[in-house]
Amino acid sequence: MNSKERPLYPHAVNIVTMACNLNCKLCILSVPYYSKPWHPDLEYINQVTDRAFVLGNYEIFEFNGGEPFLRNDLSEIFSYALRYIDNAGIFKTITNGSKLPNSELVKVWKEYGKKFHCIVDNYGSELSSKAHEVIDILKNAGISCELRDMCSDDKHHGGWADFRADAPKHSRADAEILYKNCGQVTRLKHCCNIIRGVLMPCHMQFQLNDRGICAPESNEFIDLFDDAEP
Repeated sequence: MNSKERPLYPHAVNIVTMACNLNCKLCILSVPYYSKPWHPDLEYINQVTDRAFVLGNYEIFEFNGGEPFLRNDLSEIFSYALRYIDNAGIFKTITNGSKLPNSELVKVWKEYGKKFHCIVDNYGSELSSKAHEVIDILKNAGISCELRDMCSDDKHHGGWADFRADAPKHSRADAEILYKNCGQVTRLKHCCNIIRGVLMPCHMQFQLNDRGICAPESNEFIDLFDDAEP
């Protein structure tokens, strides 16, 4: 199948770790609430990348966490994905501004040219103590990047939303408004997350399934490691 015949999907995220060095109460992936955050090995992450691109091409393909900079092999993950550079419009990652990228990571990101973009979330000088330094490093290397405000009164996309499944505090009408205006839908083009090899179109859908609250219907997810999937 040549590239013109391949399906084109809007947005997918290969979650490379659920570990994080912050403890955000309203983390959309509920990362702080896992006693043993999921942290797969390099081989598994690369297999997920392979299987994701078997499905087709992507306008945007991300490698995120958790905090992706906690992976010492993040440069190897991006190096491996270079083989798919023609199969995505742009590759991205998001970091919390608490750690600096190593030289190997900066080097491989430069290989992507205009097909890579890094978002640095700024949670304030105490938590994101290296946010501005990360931006300086990337800009000096000619790497596309942006500093996203997560700490002022004018937070990105309005700031935190309470999507917690086990402690509902919204009326049904309020919940419907909340989800209708979800950034996942309005800004990220129905971005799909790939966690534990399963592709789902909603962070909360993953949480409900992972925590045994509500299993998805068979047409609401794709198991990338199920060779029987159509």
